[in-house]
Amino acid sequence: MKRAVTRTLLVAVGALAFALAPSGADAGRVTAVTPARASADVTLNISATGLDPNPASNRVTFTPQGGAAADALALNVGTVDAAAGVRRIGVRVPRGLPAGPVALRVTNLASGEVTEAGTIQLVALDVIPASLAQGAGPADIVIRSSPNGQFAAAGTRAVFGAGVTVHSLRVDSPTQVTVSVSVSPTAPLGRLTVATLTSGQTAYAPEGFEILPQGSGPANVAPTVQIAPVAPVTLPAGATLSATVTDDGLPDPPGLVTLAWSQVSGPAGGTATFGAPGAATTAVSFSAAGTYVLRLTANDSALSGQAEVTVTVNPVVPTNVAPTVQIAPVAPVTLPALALLSATVTDDGLPQGANVTTLWSQVDGPGTVTFTDPTAAATSAAFSAPGTYTLRLTANDTQFSAFADVEVAVNAPASTNQAPTVDAGPDVAGEVGTPIDLAGVVTDDGRVSAT
Repeated sequence: MKRAVTRTLLVAVGALAFALAPSGADAGRVTAVTPARASADVTLNISATGLDPNPASNRVTFTPQGGAAADALALNVGTVDAAAGVRRIGVRVPRGLPAGPVALRVTNLASGEVTEAGTIQLVALDVIPASLAQGAGPADIVIRSSPNGQFAAAGTRAVFGAGVTVHSLRVDSPTQVTVSVSVSPTAPLGRLTVATLTSGQTAYAPEGFEILPQGSGPANVAPTVQIAPVAPVTLPAGATLSATVTDDGLPDPPGLVTLAWSQVSGPAGGTATFGAPGAATTAVSFSAAGTYVLRLTANDSALSGQAEVTVTVNPVVPTNVAPTVQIAPVAPVTLPALALLSATVTDDGLPQGANVTTLWSQVDGPGTVTFTDPTAAATSAAFSAPGTYTLRLTANDTQFSAFADVEVAVNAPASTNQAPTVDAGPDVAGEVGTPIDLAGVVTDDGRVSAT
Protein backbone atom coordinates (compact mmCIF):
# COMPACT_ATOMS: atom_id res chain seq x y z
CA MET A 1 0.00 0.00 0.00
CA LYS A 2 1.40 3.39 -0.96
CA ARG A 3 1.40 5.78 1.99
CA ALA A 4 0.22 9.28 1.20
CA VAL A 5 1.94 12.47 2.33
CA THR A 6 -0.78 14.95 3.22
CA ARG A 7 -0.35 18.66 2.63
CA THR A 8 -2.55 20.97 4.63
CA LEU A 9 -3.01 24.72 4.34
CA LEU A 10 -2.07 26.63 7.45
CA VAL A 11 -3.52 30.10 7.70
CA ALA A 12 -1.07 32.64 9.12
CA VAL A 13 -3.24 35.57 10.11
CA GLY A 14 -0.46 37.42 11.90
CA ALA A 15 -2.02 38.83 15.22
CA LEU A 16 -4.87 40.50 13.44
CA ALA A 17 -6.22 42.29 16.48
CA PHE A 18 -6.51 45.65 14.77
CA ALA A 19 -9.12 48.16 13.67
CA LEU A 20 -9.74 49.05 10.06
CA ALA A 21 -11.15 52.47 9.33
CA PRO A 22 -14.38 52.24 7.33
CA SER A 23 -13.90 53.07 3.68
CA GLY A 24 -17.48 54.19 3.23
CA ALA A 25 -21.07 53.80 4.40
CA ASP A 26 -21.10 50.12 3.45
CA ALA A 27 -17.86 49.23 5.29
CA GLY A 28 -17.76 47.45 8.65
CA ARG A 29 -14.95 47.68 11.17
CA VAL A 30 -12.89 44.64 12.17
CA THR A 31 -11.70 44.49 15.79
CA ALA A 32 -10.10 41.03 15.93
CA VAL A 33 -9.39 37.83 14.01
CA THR A 34 -8.40 34.77 16.06
CA PRO A 35 -6.50 32.48 16.18
CA ALA A 36 -3.60 34.36 14.64
CA ARG A 37 -2.67 31.29 12.52
CA ALA A 38 -4.99 28.50 11.47
CA SER A 39 -5.23 25.68 8.96
CA ALA A 40 -7.96 24.41 6.69
CA ASP A 41 -10.95 23.16 8.74
CA VAL A 42 -10.06 25.37 11.71
CA THR A 43 -12.70 27.87 12.76
CA LEU A 44 -11.67 31.52 12.58
CA ASN A 45 -13.38 33.99 14.88
CA ILE A 46 -13.89 37.40 13.27
CA SER A 47 -15.14 40.27 15.42
CA ALA A 48 -16.51 43.28 13.53
CA THR A 49 -19.33 45.71 13.06
CA GLY A 50 -21.76 45.33 10.20
CA LEU A 51 -22.42 41.62 10.82
CA ASP A 52 -25.90 40.09 10.61
CA PRO A 53 -27.30 38.21 13.63
CA ASN A 54 -28.22 35.30 11.32
CA PRO A 55 -25.07 33.18 10.70
CA ALA A 56 -26.15 32.18 7.20
CA SER A 57 -26.38 35.85 6.21
CA ASN A 58 -22.62 36.40 6.72
CA ARG A 59 -20.40 35.23 3.88
CA VAL A 60 -16.61 35.23 4.16
CA THR A 61 -14.62 35.31 0.90
CA PHE A 62 -11.05 33.99 0.89
CA THR A 63 -9.15 35.44 -2.11
CA PRO A 64 -5.61 34.12 -2.69
CA GLN A 65 -3.07 35.78 -4.93
CA GLY A 66 -3.10 34.14 -8.34
CA GLY A 67 -5.86 31.68 -7.50
CA ALA A 68 -9.62 31.28 -7.38
CA ALA A 69 -11.52 32.69 -4.41
CA ALA A 70 -13.48 30.45 -2.03
CA ASP A 71 -16.54 31.38 0.03
CA ALA A 72 -17.70 30.08 3.39
CA LEU A 73 -20.78 30.99 5.43
CA ALA A 74 -20.53 31.76 9.12
CA LEU A 75 -21.21 28.86 11.46
CA ASN A 76 -22.35 30.97 14.38
CA VAL A 77 -22.81 34.56 15.56
CA GLY A 78 -22.30 36.02 19.03
CA THR A 79 -22.47 39.49 20.53
CA VAL A 80 -19.22 41.13 21.68
CA ASP A 81 -20.30 44.75 22.34
CA ALA A 82 -23.98 45.46 21.77
CA ALA A 83 -23.59 49.20 22.29
CA ALA A 84 -20.87 49.42 19.64
CA GLY A 85 -22.60 46.97 17.29
CA VAL A 86 -19.71 44.50 17.41
CA ARG A 87 -20.53 40.85 16.77
CA ARG A 88 -18.30 37.79 16.38
CA ILE A 89 -18.76 35.13 13.72
CA GLY A 90 -17.10 31.74 13.46
CA VAL A 91 -16.14 30.55 9.97
CA ARG A 92 -14.33 27.39 8.91
CA VAL A 93 -11.31 27.91 6.67
CA PRO A 94 -12.07 26.09 3.39
CA ARG A 95 -9.79 23.46 1.91
CA GLY A 96 -8.05 23.73 -1.45
CA LEU A 97 -6.68 27.25 -1.26
CA PRO A 98 -3.09 27.73 -2.49
CA ALA A 99 -0.40 28.75 -0.06
CA GLY A 100 0.40 32.44 0.10
CA PRO A 101 -1.32 35.74 0.88
CA VAL A 102 -5.12 35.58 1.06
CA ALA A 103 -7.47 38.53 1.51
CA LEU A 104 -10.54 38.19 3.75
CA ARG A 105 -13.83 39.94 3.03
CA VAL A 106 -17.06 39.60 5.01
CA THR A 107 -20.33 40.36 3.22
CA ASN A 108 -23.60 40.88 5.10
CA LEU A 109 -25.97 39.20 2.64
CA ALA A 110 -29.01 40.83 4.28
CA SER A 111 -27.81 44.47 4.15
CA GLY A 112 -25.09 44.28 1.49
CA GLU A 113 -22.56 45.77 3.91
CA VAL A 114 -18.97 44.70 3.13
CA THR A 115 -16.15 44.45 5.67
CA GLU A 116 -12.53 44.08 4.58
CA ALA A 117 -10.90 41.82 7.19
CA GLY A 118 -7.25 42.11 6.18
CA THR A 119 -4.81 39.66 4.61
CA ILE A 120 -3.88 36.25 5.96
CA GLN A 121 -1.22 33.67 5.03
CA LEU A 122 -1.95 30.05 4.13
CA VAL A 123 0.89 27.65 4.87
CA ALA A 124 1.25 24.03 3.69
CA LEU A 125 1.74 21.23 6.26
CA ASP A 126 3.33 17.79 5.63
CA VAL A 127 3.07 14.71 7.88
CA ILE A 128 5.92 12.22 7.32
CA PRO A 129 5.41 9.28 7.40
CA ALA A 130 1.68 9.56 6.89
CA SER A 131 0.79 6.08 8.28
CA LEU A 132 1.69 3.50 10.90
CA ALA A 133 0.35 0.03 11.63
CA GLN A 134 -1.58 -0.99 14.75
CA GLY A 135 0.87 -1.79 17.53
CA ALA A 136 3.70 0.25 15.96
CA GLY A 137 5.98 2.49 17.92
CA PRO A 138 7.48 4.32 19.50
CA ALA A 139 8.16 5.95 16.11
CA ASP A 140 9.12 9.46 15.03
CA ILE A 141 6.68 11.47 12.93
CA VAL A 142 7.87 14.68 11.29
CA ILE A 143 5.36 17.52 10.85
CA ARG A 144 6.73 20.20 8.57
CA SER A 145 5.21 23.47 7.41
CA SER A 146 6.18 25.65 4.49
CA PRO A 147 8.41 28.63 5.31
CA ASN A 148 5.63 30.91 6.62
CA GLY A 149 4.55 28.49 9.34
CA GLN A 150 5.49 29.12 12.95
CA PHE A 151 5.99 26.50 15.67
CA ALA A 152 6.81 28.14 19.01
CA ALA A 153 9.91 26.86 20.76
CA ALA A 154 7.89 26.20 23.92
CA GLY A 155 4.31 25.10 24.43
CA THR A 156 3.75 23.37 21.08
CA ARG A 157 1.53 20.25 21.25
CA ALA A 158 0.39 17.63 18.75
CA VAL A 159 -2.76 15.45 18.90
CA PHE A 160 -3.26 12.40 16.67
CA GLY A 161 -6.58 11.11 17.93
CA ALA A 162 -7.96 7.84 19.27
CA GLY A 163 -5.49 5.00 19.63
CA VAL A 164 -2.34 7.10 19.16
CA THR A 165 -0.22 8.09 22.15
CA VAL A 166 2.15 11.05 21.92
CA HIS A 167 5.27 10.46 24.02
CA SER A 168 7.26 13.60 23.24
CA LEU A 169 7.53 16.53 20.87
CA ARG A 170 10.68 18.32 19.74
CA VAL A 171 10.65 21.65 17.88
CA ASP A 172 13.40 21.27 15.29
CA SER A 173 12.87 24.70 13.74
CA PRO A 174 10.07 27.24 13.40
CA THR A 175 8.74 25.15 10.51
CA GLN A 176 9.32 21.58 11.73
CA VAL A 177 8.51 19.42 14.76
CA THR A 178 9.33 15.77 15.43
CA VAL A 179 6.76 13.79 17.43
CA SER A 180 7.37 10.38 19.05
CA VAL A 181 4.17 8.28 18.96
CA SER A 182 2.91 4.74 19.55
CA VAL A 183 -0.17 3.18 18.00
CA SER A 184 -2.36 0.92 20.12
CA PRO A 185 -2.83 -2.66 18.81
CA THR A 186 -6.58 -1.97 18.98
CA ALA A 187 -6.53 1.53 17.48
CA PRO A 188 -9.36 2.17 14.97
CA LEU A 189 -8.28 1.67 11.38
CA GLY A 190 -8.51 4.48 8.88
CA ARG A 191 -7.53 8.09 8.45
CA LEU A 192 -7.52 10.67 11.21
CA THR A 193 -6.73 14.36 11.62
CA VAL A 194 -3.48 15.49 13.17
CA ALA A 195 -3.70 18.72 15.15
CA THR A 196 -0.83 20.97 16.18
CA LEU A 197 -1.36 23.69 18.74
CA THR A 198 1.17 26.38 19.50
CA SER A 199 1.17 29.96 20.69
CA GLY A 200 -1.21 31.86 18.42
CA GLN A 201 -1.59 28.96 16.01
CA THR A 202 -3.99 26.04 15.59
CA ALA A 203 -3.17 23.85 12.59
CA TYR A 204 -4.87 20.67 11.43
CA ALA A 205 -3.79 18.07 8.92
CA PRO A 206 -7.26 16.89 7.94
CA GLU A 207 -7.20 13.12 7.37
CA GLY A 208 -3.44 13.53 7.32
CA PHE A 209 -2.53 10.28 9.09
CA GLU A 210 -3.63 6.69 8.56
CA ILE A 211 -3.67 3.69 10.90
CA LEU A 212 -3.03 0.46 9.00
CA PRO A 213 -3.89 -3.11 10.03
CA GLN A 214 -1.52 -4.72 12.51
CA GLY A 215 1.38 -6.47 10.80
CA SER A 216 1.15 -4.42 7.60
CA GLY A 217 4.19 -2.38 6.82
CA PRO A 218 3.99 1.23 5.76
CA ALA A 219 4.40 2.00 2.09
CA ASN A 220 7.63 3.64 0.97
CA VAL A 221 7.44 7.41 0.52
CA ALA A 222 9.94 9.41 -1.49
CA PRO A 223 12.41 11.45 0.56
CA THR A 224 11.56 15.10 1.11
CA VAL A 225 14.15 17.82 0.50
CA GLN A 226 14.26 21.37 1.79
CA ILE A 227 17.06 23.77 0.80
CA ALA A 228 17.79 26.90 2.81
CA PRO A 229 17.71 30.15 0.80
CA VAL A 230 21.12 31.34 -0.43
CA ALA A 231 22.11 34.99 -0.23
CA PRO A 232 23.58 36.62 -3.37
CA VAL A 233 27.36 36.24 -3.74
CA THR A 234 29.98 38.30 -5.56
CA LEU A 235 32.74 36.65 -7.55
CA PRO A 236 35.21 35.22 -6.82
CA ALA A 237 33.38 34.17 -3.63
CA GLY A 238 31.29 31.01 -3.67
CA ALA A 239 28.27 29.98 -1.62
CA THR A 240 27.39 27.38 0.99
CA LEU A 241 24.39 25.15 0.26
CA SER A 242 22.50 23.64 3.19
CA ALA A 243 19.61 21.20 2.86
CA THR A 244 17.45 19.06 5.13
CA VAL A 245 16.49 15.61 3.86
CA THR A 246 13.81 13.53 5.58
CA ASP A 247 13.05 9.90 4.76
CA ASP A 248 10.94 7.08 6.18
CA GLY A 249 13.81 4.56 6.13
CA LEU A 250 12.17 2.51 3.42
CA PRO A 251 12.77 0.34 1.50
CA ASP A 252 14.72 -1.75 4.00
CA PRO A 253 17.14 -2.95 2.79
CA PRO A 254 18.91 -0.77 1.88
CA GLY A 255 17.25 1.94 3.98
CA LEU A 256 19.87 4.45 2.86
CA VAL A 257 19.35 7.72 1.05
CA THR A 258 21.86 9.00 -1.51
CA LEU A 259 22.15 12.68 -2.41
CA ALA A 260 23.30 14.43 -5.58
CA TRP A 261 23.64 18.14 -6.27
CA SER A 262 23.30 19.27 -9.89
CA GLN A 263 23.03 22.45 -11.92
CA VAL A 264 19.65 22.99 -13.57
CA SER A 265 20.42 26.27 -15.32
CA GLY A 266 22.82 29.20 -15.32
CA PRO A 267 24.27 31.95 -17.51
CA ALA A 268 25.81 31.11 -20.87
CA GLY A 269 29.09 29.34 -20.21
CA GLY A 270 28.54 29.41 -16.46
CA THR A 271 29.37 26.30 -14.44
CA ALA A 272 28.65 25.52 -10.79
CA THR A 273 31.22 23.28 -9.11
CA PHE A 274 30.17 21.49 -5.91
CA GLY A 275 32.72 20.76 -3.21
CA ALA A 276 30.81 17.73 -1.92
CA PRO A 277 28.11 16.89 -4.47
CA GLY A 278 26.87 13.94 -2.40
CA ALA A 279 26.39 15.82 0.89
CA ALA A 280 23.41 17.79 2.16
CA THR A 281 25.73 20.70 3.03
CA THR A 282 28.39 21.69 0.53
CA ALA A 283 30.34 24.59 -0.86
CA VAL A 284 29.76 25.66 -4.45
CA SER A 285 31.81 27.92 -6.72
CA PHE A 286 30.82 29.62 -9.95
CA SER A 287 32.73 30.31 -13.15
CA ALA A 288 30.69 33.32 -14.28
CA ALA A 289 28.25 35.89 -12.98
CA GLY A 290 24.52 35.33 -13.46
CA THR A 291 21.55 33.48 -11.99
CA TYR A 292 21.94 29.77 -11.27
CA VAL A 293 19.28 27.19 -10.37
CA LEU A 294 20.73 24.30 -8.37
CA ARG A 295 18.97 21.04 -7.47
CA LEU A 296 19.43 18.49 -4.71
CA THR A 297 18.01 15.04 -5.47
CA ALA A 298 17.51 12.47 -2.71
CA ASN A 299 17.04 8.81 -3.68
CA ASP A 300 16.09 5.94 -1.34
CA SER A 301 16.89 3.36 -4.05
CA ALA A 302 13.25 3.21 -5.11
CA LEU A 303 11.87 6.72 -5.09
CA SER A 304 13.40 10.17 -5.46
CA GLY A 305 12.57 13.59 -4.08
CA GLN A 306 14.16 16.89 -4.99
CA ALA A 307 14.21 20.61 -4.34
CA GLU A 308 15.77 23.58 -6.10
CA VAL A 309 17.36 26.83 -5.00
CA THR A 310 18.22 29.96 -6.97
CA VAL A 311 21.59 31.65 -6.44
CA THR A 312 22.40 35.12 -7.75
CA VAL A 313 26.09 35.55 -8.55
CA ASN A 314 27.31 39.13 -9.04
CA PRO A 315 30.35 39.99 -11.18
CA VAL A 316 33.74 40.75 -9.71
CA VAL A 317 33.91 44.20 -8.19
CA PRO A 318 36.87 46.04 -9.79
CA THR A 319 39.61 47.03 -7.34
CA ASN A 320 40.60 50.67 -7.43
CA VAL A 321 44.30 51.47 -7.84
CA ALA A 322 46.03 54.81 -7.51
CA PRO A 323 46.61 56.96 -10.62
CA THR A 324 50.04 56.89 -12.29
CA VAL A 325 51.98 60.11 -12.96
CA GLN A 326 54.80 60.63 -15.46
CA ILE A 327 56.59 64.01 -15.91
CA ALA A 328 58.65 64.82 -19.00
CA PRO A 329 62.24 66.00 -18.30
CA VAL A 330 62.64 69.80 -18.12
CA ALA A 331 65.55 71.55 -19.88
CA PRO A 332 67.57 74.09 -17.84
CA VAL A 333 66.26 77.64 -17.96
CA THR A 334 67.95 81.01 -17.44
CA LEU A 335 66.18 83.64 -15.46
CA PRO A 336 63.81 85.27 -16.08
CA ALA A 337 62.58 82.56 -18.51
CA LEU A 338 59.76 80.16 -17.47
CA ALA A 339 60.08 76.38 -17.35
CA LEU A 340 57.53 74.41 -19.36
CA LEU A 341 56.10 71.45 -17.39
CA SER A 342 54.29 68.53 -19.08
CA ALA A 343 52.92 65.42 -17.37
CA THR A 344 50.80 62.38 -18.25
CA VAL A 345 48.27 61.09 -15.68
CA THR A 346 46.63 57.67 -16.15
CA ASP A 347 43.75 56.27 -14.02
CA ASP A 348 41.47 53.21 -14.00
CA GLY A 349 38.27 55.24 -13.73
CA LEU A 350 37.57 54.11 -10.18
CA PRO A 351 35.81 54.92 -7.96
CA GLN A 352 32.99 55.16 -10.48
CA GLY A 353 31.87 58.71 -11.07
CA ALA A 354 34.93 60.24 -9.41
CA ASN A 355 37.22 62.69 -11.23
CA VAL A 356 41.00 62.72 -10.96
CA THR A 357 42.44 66.01 -9.72
CA THR A 358 46.06 67.14 -10.18
CA LEU A 359 48.16 69.66 -8.25
CA TRP A 360 51.70 70.97 -8.77
CA SER A 361 53.81 71.85 -5.72
CA GLN A 362 57.39 72.76 -4.83
CA VAL A 363 59.36 70.14 -2.93
CA ASP A 364 62.58 72.12 -2.51
CA GLY A 365 64.75 74.83 -4.08
CA PRO A 366 66.59 78.05 -3.18
CA GLY A 367 63.68 80.34 -4.01
CA THR A 368 59.96 80.22 -4.59
CA VAL A 369 58.08 78.77 -7.55
CA THR A 370 54.93 80.22 -9.07
CA PHE A 371 52.84 77.92 -11.29
CA THR A 372 50.73 79.44 -14.05
CA ASP A 373 47.99 76.82 -13.44
CA PRO A 374 48.89 74.52 -10.56
CA THR A 375 45.92 72.17 -11.30
CA ALA A 376 46.81 71.46 -14.95
CA ALA A 377 49.03 68.58 -16.01
CA ALA A 378 50.71 70.89 -18.56
CA THR A 379 51.68 74.30 -17.20
CA SER A 380 54.65 76.66 -16.75
CA ALA A 381 56.63 77.68 -13.68
CA ALA A 382 58.44 80.91 -12.76
CA PHE A 383 61.37 81.02 -10.32
CA SER A 384 62.49 83.79 -7.95
CA ALA A 385 66.17 82.82 -7.78
CA PRO A 386 68.70 80.67 -9.61
CA GLY A 387 69.46 77.14 -8.39
CA THR A 388 68.11 73.60 -8.55
CA TYR A 389 64.43 73.04 -7.80
CA THR A 390 62.40 69.84 -7.27
CA LEU A 391 58.79 70.08 -8.41
CA ARG A 392 56.01 67.54 -7.76
CA LEU A 393 52.72 66.70 -9.49
CA THR A 394 50.20 64.81 -7.33
CA ALA A 395 47.13 63.04 -8.82
CA ASN A 396 44.14 62.04 -6.61
CA ASP A 397 41.12 59.87 -7.56
CA THR A 398 39.27 60.68 -4.26
CA GLN A 399 40.44 57.40 -2.71
CA PHE A 400 44.10 57.04 -3.61
CA SER A 401 46.80 59.48 -4.70
CA ALA A 402 50.18 59.19 -6.44
CA PHE A 403 52.90 61.64 -7.45
CA ALA A 404 56.05 62.12 -9.51
CA ASP A 405 58.93 64.61 -9.12
CA VAL A 406 61.09 66.47 -11.62
CA GLU A 407 64.24 68.58 -11.18
CA VAL A 408 64.68 71.95 -12.88
CA ALA A 409 68.06 73.74 -13.17
CA VAL A 410 67.63 77.52 -13.14
CA ASN A 411 70.58 79.68 -14.24
CA ALA A 412 71.28 83.25 -13.19
CA PRO A 413 70.38 85.99 -15.68
CA ALA A 414 73.08 86.86 -18.32
CA SER A 415 75.07 90.28 -17.91
CA THR A 416 74.92 93.01 -20.67
CA ASN A 417 78.09 93.50 -22.86
CA GLN A 418 80.08 96.65 -21.87
CA ALA A 419 82.71 98.61 -23.90
CA PRO A 420 86.35 97.99 -22.99
CA THR A 421 88.05 100.51 -20.66
CA VAL A 422 91.44 102.04 -21.65
CA ASP A 423 94.10 103.66 -19.42
CA ALA A 424 97.20 105.13 -21.21
CA GLY A 425 99.23 105.22 -18.00
CA PRO A 426 101.15 108.09 -16.35
CA ASP A 427 102.77 110.93 -18.30
CA VAL A 428 106.41 110.27 -19.40
CA ALA A 429 109.20 112.87 -20.38
CA GLY A 430 112.21 112.10 -22.62
CA GLU A 431 114.79 113.35 -25.10
CA VAL A 432 114.08 113.71 -28.77
CA GLY A 433 115.30 110.69 -30.61
CA THR A 434 115.43 108.57 -27.44
CA PRO A 435 112.79 105.74 -27.05
CA ILE A 436 110.50 105.92 -24.03
CA ASP A 437 108.29 103.20 -22.39
CA LEU A 438 104.48 103.67 -22.26
CA ALA A 439 102.39 101.58 -19.74
CA GLY A 440 98.76 101.57 -21.02
CA VAL A 441 96.02 99.22 -19.56
CA VAL A 442 92.91 97.88 -21.41
CA THR A 443 90.06 96.11 -19.48
CA ASP A 444 87.09 94.19 -21.06
CA ASP A 445 84.23 91.98 -19.79
CA GLY A 446 85.04 89.30 -22.33
CA ARG A 447 81.61 89.56 -23.97
CA VAL A 448 80.95 90.33 -27.56
CA SER A 449 77.94 92.36 -28.39
CA ALA A 450 75.62 90.93 -30.98
CA THR A 451 75.62 94.30 -32.59
